[in-house]
Amino acid sequence: FAPMSVLVVRPDGAEGAPPACQPHLLPCEVAYTGAAPVRAYFRPTAVDDSDTLCHFRGRELRGRKLNLPPGYDGLVVQDTLVASIADAEERRWVQRGTFSELTYWKHDEAPAPTDHLVKCIEWAELAAVLHAHHGPPPVDSCA
Repeated sequence: FAPMSVLVVRPDGAEGAPPACQPHLLPCEVAYTGAAPVRAYFRPTAVDDSDTLCHFRGRELRGRKLNLPPGYDGLVVQDTLVASIADAEERRWVQRGTFSELTYWKHDEAPAPTDHLVKCIEWAELAAVLHAHHGPPPVDSCA
């Protein structure tokens, strides 16, 4: 087994922080990679503080905003190779944006706390607590 090499770079001539974005993880694959008037057709509406509702190509989607844990940053990257991933193949990704929350969508039902993505984000928060320094409490010198 040979490890795969991954390199994430900023676009040529990019200055400052990459743009913040609001990614949506859809339960489908869109076989198109060009520009599209997404805002004209994809219009989520808030149901409450975290849940949203939308229709995409005639299908009802229910979404939930998921915040990344403190200390984590999401990256939007674009692959520079149009090829399948092979062992020991070097990949070069270009960073296109960052995010601190994403909307996770499912068909016909709201995302549940038992979904893998929700559990993964919760685990990252729990892991931070488990691996934090937990020394003895400070001693009060006035006591």
